[in-house]
Amino acid sequence: MAFVGRGSLPANFQDFGSRVTQNLLLPTPTPQFVFAHWAMAGRLSLQALNAGAMTAQQYVTASGGGADVGIPADMDRLARVADMFPGFAVAVDAFGKDEGDTIKFQRPLYSVGGLSESDREMTGDESISTTGRALQSEEIPVVLKEYLGPYASDGSAPAPFAIKNFDAKYKKALLSIVGLVTNHLHYDYTYWLDTVIRDRLRLSGYTTLANASLTDASSFSAGGGDIFSAEAIIRAKQTLSDRNWKKFPNGSYACFVPTSFNTQMLSDVEYRQLSAQHAEKNQLYGYIGSIQDVDLFECSTTKQYAAASVVPGDLTGTVATGVTLEEAIMFGPGALGFGTAVSEQEGVVGPECRFADDTNYGTVAKCIWYALHAFAMLDTRGVQRILAQST
Repeated sequence: MAFVGRGSLPANFQDFGSRVTQNLLLPTPTPQFVFAHWAMAGRLSLQALNAGAMTAQQYVTASGGGADVGIPADMDRLARVADMFPGFAVAVDAFGKDEGDTIKFQRPLYSVGGLSESDREMTGDESISTTGRALQSEEIPVVLKEYLGPYASDGSAPAPFAIKNFDAKYKKALLSIVGLVTNHLHYDYTYWLDTVIRDRLRLSGYTTLANASLTDASSFSAGGGDIFSAEAIIRAKQTLSDRNWKKFPNGSYACFVPTSFNTQMLSDVEYRQLSAQHAEKNQLYGYIGSIQDVDLFECSTTKQYAAASVVPGDLTGTVATGVTLEEAIMFGPGALGFGTAVSEQEGVVGPECRFADDTNYGTVAKCIWYALHAFAMLDTRGVQRILAQST
């Protein structure tokens, strides 16, 4: 990923922060962007494979100069996710560089009959048919499209960031203009990617409700108390198992849960007992526990449904007055496809920074991020959504 750099700015644009030895920027609360980071981990797995590395951790360590060189915390986190949960996003980079380029995945379609012992028994001089059967499969296309940002906060249109030459405000604060714009571009891109990945997973119509007696999303009632429980998680896991969806190599499904989940589960004795058995997985940021073979990760960007909103899926319905629903997403590997084309900047995979031709006579540089991506829900059977009331 490449954004604003000293070499990309016009020569007369000064980076005032180059003289600063102390970071004067205060921290700003930001979402965890779990969906985006896990998708990026899929890209890291592909890069490691292409480089001949056995694991993403090995690839990151070698790229950083060896074991003795410190690896940035974010990159180390991506490597751990990539190695422990490979296949969250099936990453592909075999595209060209043009919008509309397409890769077609093939999925075998199995058809089996005659499963009794007598069906398959050969008796006497029984004649075997010579009529052949065709192998069945289906195509899943993943299409490359152009994307850009940032976007106006009111949702009206794309709006580039402007870097004003000799901006008195930044000069007085001794802030790095280049670094500041890069931070804003990264934030905008990551927030967008996080939402896109989340909403792709939400295309799955398979839904589990917090209470088995509920019929659809409209049957939640104000004060009903139908919150998350270990029982609801296990029912959701059963539906994935009944569809014979495979687990991750660690033997588990993964589940992104909203921040209210931990609070709601405080009184669930079964959850406390089950999650206590998996403390060794706390090495992964966001991991909060496990229920049987489901690993739970807290996520602050899961979908929330307010009263009067319509919930899609097989248990669809309009949310009742006085009710807010939270959504958790459980999944196995191989349900989501995420493609990225190599940009025109040599060696850059992912978004790049592009500048407007008009600089108002060299006084203002306007920049956006630009990326060629492909997103696809490869199989909705690999995702189960769980709805519960907010506290």
